[in-house]
Amino acid sequence: ISESLSGIEEAKDKENDAFPIPLQMLAGIELGSYLFIGNCLQVVGLKSIPADRAAFLVQLTTIMVPLLSAGFAGDMGLISAPTWLACILAFSGVIIMGL
Repeated sequence: ISESLSGIEEAKDKENDAFPIPLQMLAGIELGSYLFIGNCLQVVGLKSIPADRAAFLVQLTTIMVPLLSAGFAGDMGLISAPTWLACILAFSGVIIMGL
């Protein structure tokens, strides 16, 4: 067992030499870029539409993200009941604020 563990450690060392930037950092940069682009588009959108409509559209992503993730996975059962409850509460809050 110790021989196989040392082989894994050697592979990790070789992997770290090939990629000087940790993969977590690259993933963080990617996700941060998506957030930056989304926020920029939101600011541009706020210049052209009213704030209540913008809030409605932004909050719509709260429902669309679980739906899209379950749709791409091919299993609607992936969305748990607490997630649905949170989506409904958030969406109804935006509707109430828009009244």
